[in-house]
Amino acid sequence: MGYGHHYSPHPEDARLLTVLRDEAWARLYRSEDGARWTPVGRPVTGTFGVGAVDRAGTFVVTAHNNLYGGEEWPEEPAAVEGGLRGPSLHVVRPATGREVVVYSAAPERGFGELEVALSPSGRCAAWVEPGDGSPTLEVADLDDGARHRVALPRVAGRMVWF
Repeated sequence: MGYGHHYSPHPEDARLLTVLRDEAWARLYRSEDGARWTPVGRPVTGTFGVGAVDRAGTFVVTAHNNLYGGEEWPEEPAAVEGGLRGPSLHVVRPATGREVVVYSAAPERGFGELEVALSPSGRCAAWVEPGDGSPTLEVADLDDGARHRVALPRVAGRMVWF
């Protein structure tokens, strides 16, 4: 999804989601009734589009440059608290107020290059960080804020994630 007024109903509870932007910042919003909108996650700037997926009240928000056409942004937009600039990915669980910025201002990251897996409950998020030759599995508990990092084993020279 790019920027604009794209509404999509959430299948579990009929929640509406959209990405809205002004002249400098874009952000994911949700609504229960279509009349009142609540921001979800951090605002972003300097990318061509924003995509979001959710599971059980946890949202994975990706700002990326993998669209044609481009967006016009001011050279140096006014600062916004917690704002992310450039390609970024963050995970947020509004019910607990927990969030994890997986990466920000990372032009080398491509959309879809890094997948974040969410547990069925939406309480945990996991992803693989490539690292310098020794990838790790990163796990974030979005209820209590705990973070875990585990080196991935190799079998026959290949990474194994189970």
